[in-house]
Amino acid sequence: MEVEGKRSPLLTVDEVVLLLRYSRSRIYKMARAGEIPSKQHVKGGKLLFDRAEIDEWIDTKLTPA
Repeated sequence: MEVEGKRSPLLTVDEVVLLLRYSRSRIYKMARAGEIPSKQHVKGGKLLFDRAEIDEWIDTKLTPA
């Protein structure tokens, strides 16, 4: 998601799907279970993700090779 040439601090479900290579249903299940940091958008109830929180979450899940 880009806003005026800048990367938005928020990611959509589809962007997280592409980033993590998980299915949409898995992302929704993980968010519902609190397994991945997410935000509920006030207008329309859209599920969004803070880019910095997702980056940090990914870093905690990576294991050194």
